[in-house]
Amino acid sequence: MPPTIALDLRYLEAAYRNSPGGGLGGMGVYSRGLWHALARKRPDWGFLAVGDRGLVPSLFRETVDASTAAATIVQRGLAGSFPFPLRLAETRCNWLLHMLESELGWGNPLSGLPTAVDVLHGLSQLPPARSRKTPTVTTVYDLIPLGAAGNSTPSGLARVRRRYLARIGRADRFLCISESTRRDLLSLTDICPSRVRVVYPGIEHATFRPVHCTPDELRDRYGIEPPYFLNVGVCFGRKNPRALLDAFSRVVSAREGREASLAFVGPYHVIPGSAQRIEREANALHIADRVKVIGDVGEDHLARLYTNAAALVFPSLYEGFGYPALESLACGTPAIVSAASSLPEAVGPLGRLVDPRDPADIARAMSDRLRELPAGRLDVEGPEWARRFSWEKTASACVEVYEDLLS
Repeated sequence: MPPTIALDLRYLEAAYRNSPGGGLGGMGVYSRGLWHALARKRPDWGFLAVGDRGLVPSLFRETVDASTAAATIVQRGLAGSFPFPLRLAETRCNWLLHMLESELGWGNPLSGLPTAVDVLHGLSQLPPARSRKTPTVTTVYDLIPLGAAGNSTPSGLARVRRRYLARIGRADRFLCISESTRRDLLSLTDICPSRVRVVYPGIEHATFRPVHCTPDELRDRYGIEPPYFLNVGVCFGRKNPRALLDAFSRVVSAREGREASLAFVGPYHVIPGSAQRIEREANALHIADRVKVIGDVGEDHLARLYTNAAALVFPSLYEGFGYPALESLACGTPAIVSAASSLPEAVGPLGRLVDPRDPADIARAMSDRLRELPAGRLDVEGPEWARRFSWEKTASACVEVYEDLLS
C-alpha cells in the first residue's frame, strides 16, 4: 500500500493569509515548492496538508488542490479552535500555541487524522510532539532562533521560546537548506551528524527568468526608472538596512551614481513600521528622493524588477539560504551579496561578495556595477547557475529520506 506523508504547511497557510498577493517568505516559498514537486515525483503516494483550524485562504487551497488529487487538507492544532488562539496565532507569539501542542499534547496536529500517517515532515521548523510514534523529518532553514545570527542572550519570554525551539532535536531526520545551516545546527545542538543532510531548495524557473521592460513600463508600473538597485524581502534588523542606505548615499554622491535609485520590494506590511524606518533613514541621509519602498508584489512583477535592475544588493548579516540572490541570477541580473552565512553558496562564482558591516565596501561594488552598465548582465550564466537548484532535486532527496525511515 502506498505510504501517506503529512506535511505541516501551517506557515504557508499563514503566509497566504497575511500576504495574499505577494511575498510568502523563505519558509512559505520552500513549503509551496516542495509540496508541488513531491506530488509530481510520487503521484502514487498520499499527501496530507496540515493546516490550522478556521477559514482556509483560497490561495492555500488552490496550491494544495492543484498538485494532486491524492492530497487532503486537514485542519488541526489550537489556532482557530476558538477566538483567543486565532488572535494569538496572528501575532509574533504564535509559537506559544505550538509549544502547548507539542509539549502538552493539546490540539496535537497529528491527533485524529483521517488516515494513518507514515511520515510527518515539519516545514515550520518547530519541535515535533514530545510523545509521538510517527517518524518525523524537520526542514531546518536557519538557526537564528538559537542565536546563530549573533543576537544577544534572550530574557523573559524570549528565553522560554529559545529553550522550546531547541527541542527540535527530537526529530528523526534533519534537512538543512544550506551547508551553512548544517554547520550551525551541528555547532549549536548535540544532534548526531548522521541524522543531518543538506538539501538545497529550488526556485520557480518558469517565473524567474529574464523579463525585460522599457523604462516607460518601469515608470508607469512601479514608479522607478533605470538605473536602479534592488533589495528584496523586508529590509529590517539583520537584513542590514542602515549599511545599505549608508552605502547608497556614498554612491549617490559620486559622479556615476547621480542618476541611480534604490528600490525596496517585499511584504513590509507584516512588520509594522519597517517601511517608515527606511524612509526616515533615507531622509536623514538626504537621499529620500532616490529611495522608493515599492512594497509587496507578485512573483511575475518581481521577475521584471529583478531583470531590469542594475543589480540586487543584499547585504544581509545572516541568511539560511538567500532566495533573492538566486532569483536575481536566474533573471540574468548580478547580485551583490554578503560574504557571510549561506549567501556565497547561493551565488557561487557569479556573485560579488562584500563585507556587510562595511558600507564603503558595499558602495564600491555598487559603483563598479554602474560604471560597467549597460554591459555586465548574466543572461546566460545566471540562469545556467540557477538551474542547479530545482524543486525536483529537492523532492527526490526528501523521498529518499522518507523511504529510509519507512524501510
